[in-house]
Amino acid sequence: SVQTGGLARVARVRQLLKSENSHTYTLLAGDLVSPSALGQAIVNGTALKGLQMIATMNTLGLDYMTFGNHEFDLKEPDLLQRMSESKFTWISTNVFNKTSGNNLSYASSIPYKLLTISNVRILIFGLTIDMNTGGYVTIINSTSLVPFVREFLRTLENKSVEYDVLIGLTHLDLKTDIDLVENIPGIDVIFGGHEHEDYYLVRGLTYTPIYKADDNAISVYIHRCAFNVNKKLFRIYSTLARITSDIDDEPETAKVANYWFNMESVQTGGLARVARVRQLLKSENSHTYTLLAGDLVSPSALGQAIVNGTALKGLQMIATMNTLGLDYMTFGNHEFDLKEPDLLQRMSESKFTWISTNVFNKTSGNNLSYASSIPYKLLTISNVRILIFGLTIDMNTGGYVTIINSTSLVPFVREFLRTLENKSVEYDVLIGLTHLDLKTDIDLVENIPGIDVIFGGHEHEDYYLVRGLTYTPIYKADDNAISVYIHRCAFNVNKKLFRIYSTLARITSDIDDEPETAKVANYWFNMGMQGFIDKGFEPNKTVAILPPDVQLDGRSTSVRNFPTLLSNYSCECMVKETESNGTIIGLSNSGSIRVDDVLTGIITQYDVLRTLPFDNYVMSLSVPGALLSKVLTTGLSAIGSGMFVSYTGVHTNDNGATWLLNQDGTNIATSGENYNVATTDFEKYNTGL
Repeated sequence: SVQTGGLARVARVRQLLKSENSHTYTLLAGDLVSPSALGQAIVNGTALKGLQMIATMNTLGLDYMTFGNHEFDLKEPDLLQRMSESKFTWISTNVFNKTSGNNLSYASSIPYKLLTISNVRILIFGLTIDMNTGGYVTIINSTSLVPFVREFLRTLENKSVEYDVLIGLTHLDLKTDIDLVENIPGIDVIFGGHEHEDYYLVRGLTYTPIYKADDNAISVYIHRCAFNVNKKLFRIYSTLARITSDIDDEPETAKVANYWFNMESVQTGGLARVARVRQLLKSENSHTYTLLAGDLVSPSALGQAIVNGTALKGLQMIATMNTLGLDYMTFGNHEFDLKEPDLLQRMSESKFTWISTNVFNKTSGNNLSYASSIPYKLLTISNVRILIFGLTIDMNTGGYVTIINSTSLVPFVREFLRTLENKSVEYDVLIGLTHLDLKTDIDLVENIPGIDVIFGGHEHEDYYLVRGLTYTPIYKADDNAISVYIHRCAFNVNKKLFRIYSTLARITSDIDDEPETAKVANYWFNMGMQGFIDKGFEPNKTVAILPPDVQLDGRSTSVRNFPTLLSNYSCECMVKETESNGTIIGLSNSGSIRVDDVLTGIITQYDVLRTLPFDNYVMSLSVPGALLSKVLTTGLSAIGSGMFVSYTGVHTNDNGATWLLNQDGTNIATSGENYNVATTDFEKYNTGL
């Protein structure tokens, strides 16, 4: 339960090291300004977009950093603004202005930094993985980095740039870091990022070390370096330091960090606000359409409330969306959490259209779209024909639908388009409305260049990517109406060219509610609260008051990527509930936590209900240690998804290769023992426990 991380604590570590040696430098291997839930907060009318991180790092005393792939999540004007606010230096060797070729480092970044300490010359270069260009930079791709770096070093030699120690500050995958040191023995050390977990490896003919600390300042690497001037020998003595509550905050950094955190008190989300945005856009252009990429009717704590003798089961969402003015949606995997009669009822209540191309009635084969859904929608706006198709991930069928699986979607969509062609269905613009994982969206646009744009869901976080031969954009807004994507589209009829101009709009308290939608949403909320009361709950009852320094982080961006107090406590509660069965280990999938908020101060019963809205059962199982270890390792590898594992009672020191009992350090995989585990029915049936 020790709170980990915290830049104010990192600042204190730096302060102590600086007092030990004035030649102490602080380096960061990328991903500073994004991703961040706090970066989405609207302050003084503008999203922070990493401003809070720049301000904190300026105070902490960061010296050098390279770009991470997530720096380019920001639009170019925002990133340029963040760079201009930085007191530290951005080093980038393989990121260039898109318009100037590979001759000009991006913006104010420099291609290398030459430091001299006691006559020892240290050259630092920076490299970034080519996962995300933001549409405005060029990044030398990973497969070309070895020859690129060799040529870069030759260029320095030709310019008579001399150095004694060569340091790579990289944001690359581990394989590429290894490739570099195995092929370029002149590199003395790599300080890397991107992997999210700590690594220490030695590779190559000259035994070059590669270091990566954990993300979110859970740890820092402290490197004490020595250089023998006569023998030209470099040595490094390194310690991975965990950042925990044992370390005091450095006051000035804490003050700045807390200032920006407290500025996030702006409430986000709200469909009445979304309705207001739609209303404004509709007044600007009557050809405005509102689309939703799935997961409307489930999961929801309010959906479990009993009203007039029946659980709402998404009724409140249908009623609100009908009033808001939703036009089209596709199925998400969570639509099929509902039993079939309930989903059919929700669809019959909808004033909007359900579009689904790959979901079928189970009994009719792949020939009949499910229920009242249609396989595509053909819109005509000013003689421009727009065809929308809908695709859903095959994670959940509810037992009553058939869903074409993700690995078959490319040939399936190709055949679907051929069928339309055979039926003489003509269109100018092809839009995919999808509820798929990002990899599958990318696979579609890379293999089907005829798709003009994908409006996607499922990921819970906002994404903007451009992929494929025709540079097809993929857009995903945040879940829970924290943001919406506004797309202004143009089509050149003569040249048959489609263009899209998009804005990710944060939904905050700066936006007024649209009164009718607010009225409907509030009606169902109040009915749901009364339903909970009638069932014996006291939704507004205080069940806990958290100390001022304790925060239960339930944001999707957190629980799906690393353990938080909230995910830990949820597992500990299951162990407590089943302690009569002798359970000592608890685990569940992080996707069971849906609050998408940071809980502080007063915690009510409704906070608990909205944190864990699924109607899962807690159970105690006797599980062989080898199987349990395998399930934990698989769950840890599912980072970023709802199957990322939350656990208690065990720990790993090697990124999931080995799992040890907290009680006595036993390796559960080799013990030959069974262990009593507290978990949910969902986790049991979806992991093979």
